[in-house]
Amino acid sequence: MAYCIMRVEKRKRSALYGLQIEANRTAADHERGRDFAASDINWELTPFNLFLVKAENWGKAVTAALEEAKVQERKNSVVVLDGFYGASPEWFLDKTLDEVVDYFKDCLAFHEKAYGKVINAVIHFDEATPHLTCQSLPIIEKENGQASLSAREIMGGRNDYRRRQDLFYEQVGRPRGLERGESHDPEQTKKHLTVQAFKNQQLEFENKQLRKESQKLQNQCKQLLLQNQKLEAVNQSLSEHSQQSFMQYCMEYFVKNAKVRGANGQTKNISDGFQAYVQQYYQELRTNWERLNNPQYEEERFREHEYQQQPEIDDREH
Repeated sequence: MAYCIMRVEKRKRSALYGLQIEANRTAADHERGRDFAASDINWELTPFNLFLVKAENWGKAVTAALEEAKVQERKNSVVVLDGFYGASPEWFLDKTLDEVVDYFKDCLAFHEKAYGKVINAVIHFDEATPHLTCQSLPIIEKENGQASLSAREIMGGRNDYRRRQDLFYEQVGRPRGLERGESHDPEQTKKHLTVQAFKNQQLEFENKQLRKESQKLQNQCKQLLLQNQKLEAVNQSLSEHSQQSFMQYCMEYFVKNAKVRGANGQTKNISDGFQAYVQQYYQELRTNWERLNNPQYEEERFREHEYQQQPEIDDREH
């Protein structure tokens, strides 16, 4: 079951630079040593991040927008509403690039309608799960036509935030088959996840998947090791058989080709003498061979051997 994810937080001007260098990161940032150790960025994919709206300098963009709206910025004012939009990792598995981008474009449209004019929006494809970060100005127009900076009025209370979560689900998530989390989940009511907390959740999910894959691979390795052991045993047996056959061949070759001197001093092959010997004593050799291979003879030999092993008995003791 996949869920649509939306989170919006208040940001003051002092936080803008840090947010900007991470959101609008480039491969050059990595070369300069900016690794953002708390994130799981794959810098090889950073060039594929997609900007839907881009501000080169967030501080200047905020100042220009406030001046255009003739809004007075107070000390420690919340100047940006920082949005994070995503979905459960499994939702992206069978989606095309166009489907993913369309989803985040709808997220951006919802954010701009609910939270004000967006100055920067980028889809991050260089992390474990694609997501959209966008920043908007909490400017509202009063009944008298004047504008003011009021993140408190736009954000409202917990019920207002829950209502917007419901709207986001109905307008953006539900049409895509995504689910909404429980509205009264006490754990979700207690705390709103930070960006890093969300990333940690995604990493934990992916780690579980990797552990499952690792277990499968370990089982496959065990099977391969067993097969390898069997093959080694077969190979050893074949090697021994081959060696035995080779030695037998050598013996036969030696007997066939070795030469000896006869009684009259002539040279002749051992095999010739062997054949003559077999012909001369064939019947005697055949009788002995059959006797040796007779099971009854084996039993007699065993009994004879057993008798020979009996200790001598002292007649006086007996």
